[in-house]
Amino acid sequence: MFSPKGFRALAAIIVFSLLALACSLGNIAADVASSVSKEISSTEVDDSGAPAEQGVQDQQAPPSIKIPVGPPTPTPFVYDGPLPDAGKGGVYGRILWNGQPIEGLEVKLCDEIKFIGGCSGAEYPTRTGVDGVYVIVNVPPGGYGLTYKALEGESWFFMTSGFLNARDFELKAGEMVNIGDKNTVRTDVVITKPAEDERISAVRRPVLEWQAYPQAAYYELTFHSGRGGSLIHRMQLTEPRFEMNRDLQSCGYTFKVEVFNSQEVQIAENDGLHNFQIGGLPESCEMTATSPADGATVKANEITLTWQPHAWAKVYKIHFYKKGESSTKILDFVETTEASYVVTQSVPTGQYEWVVYGYDEFGDGLGFTNSFTLNVSSP
Repeated sequence: MFSPKGFRALAAIIVFSLLALACSLGNIAADVASSVSKEISSTEVDDSGAPAEQGVQDQQAPPSIKIPVGPPTPTPFVYDGPLPDAGKGGVYGRILWNGQPIEGLEVKLCDEIKFIGGCSGAEYPTRTGVDGVYVIVNVPPGGYGLTYKALEGESWFFMTSGFLNARDFELKAGEMVNIGDKNTVRTDVVITKPAEDERISAVRRPVLEWQAYPQAAYYELTFHSGRGGSLIHRMQLTEPRFEMNRDLQSCGYTFKVEVFNSQEVQIAENDGLHNFQIGGLPESCEMTATSPADGATVKANEITLTWQPHAWAKVYKIHFYKKGESSTKILDFVETTEASYVVTQSVPTGQYEWVVYGYDEFGDGLGFTNSFTLNVSSP
């Protein structure tokens, strides 16, 4: 899942799960059936490949998304909708929220779904019917990806897997591919404390709070340090609050709250990552490199790297590599317990970068220095 918010802290996560797709209409005809209850819509193209004129009914506003209320009531689903024409294929499935069908949700079948750029090539849009079912028929055989719009906002979710792209299933002529049930989530969890981007002074163990979710059986909390990595991973909580159980340092932090129902199915989360900062504490996740100075020139046989020690660090790891060629490593996260390191490895003449990472007694990341450039000359 991906969200339009929160990517500035933890680019590595980002990978966590929403993205915005910008797709244009495809130029291949596809008959789109919106549900097994025979509420069928379609995208027609004329002989030139341009969309055909739409009737008055087609120009009306699209149906609104209807979100069900009440407890989960999952029911079996058996497809008895239209079959593809000769030489064509199709796909169908059902989208649920809290165990109940979602009506009017946008779904797209795409030649390919890219992490950046969304749908690529031909696309076939439809909406779910009253039973939450989407059906797309008469599509040329080949590889496709599937995506659907979030219940709130303009974000989209991959329905099929894939990191950089999501083209991971094949449509064959004469077959209807069953994607099955997909449980979607809402992004309406409201964080109340700390406020978004709040700056907190000299607080070691802040309290995190959010509004109680009506259908929640429990929550899962994930908490990250901006420079130290994950501190809490999917901790289960029954109350909509958590007081940090470990001391924090001056740093930026992000967290996410996910909501699960009594069937252990996720039904909601906050939109993106919630950000706040702590300052005024002596320890900081922004470690400081001291020498050689950034941009300095040092002989290959005289390189000693030093940095300010971190009060909580039990071990440091050094990454020393060729600038612009990070695969060419001199020190590949070499460990030391001291706040300095004498480079005894052979270092060819050239330009390099080095970074130091600090870790506590449990192996959790505390932070790292800014990257320093080092020009290495002949001995």
